[in-house]
Amino acid sequence: GEGLIEHIDPYDVRVIQLFGSKFWKLSTGEFWLRTGDTFFLPKVTLHVCSTGAEASGHLALGLFAGVADSGIRRADATQETAAP
Repeated sequence: GEGLIEHIDPYDVRVIQLFGSKFWKLSTGEFWLRTGDTFFLPKVTLHVCSTGAEASGHLALGLFAGVADSGIRRADATQETAAP
C-alpha cells in the first residue's frame, strides 16, 4: 500500500522497520527495509515509501537537536545547584 506522498522532513529521522517490509525511494536511491532493519534519513531528503500486500509497519523517530541540547543543559544546571 501507499503511505504519505513524496515529501521532505525538516529534521533528521531514524527509521526502524518493526514488521513486514517497505520499499523506500529517496532522492539518492531506493531500497527495501525488512523487519529489524534501520536507517538514518538526513533532513530535507526527498522520500516516499510503499508496501506490498503484506502488513508492514515502521517507527520514524524525528531527531530534534535543540530538544536534546536543552535537556542536557537542564541536567547540568541541576547538578550545579545541588547541595554537596
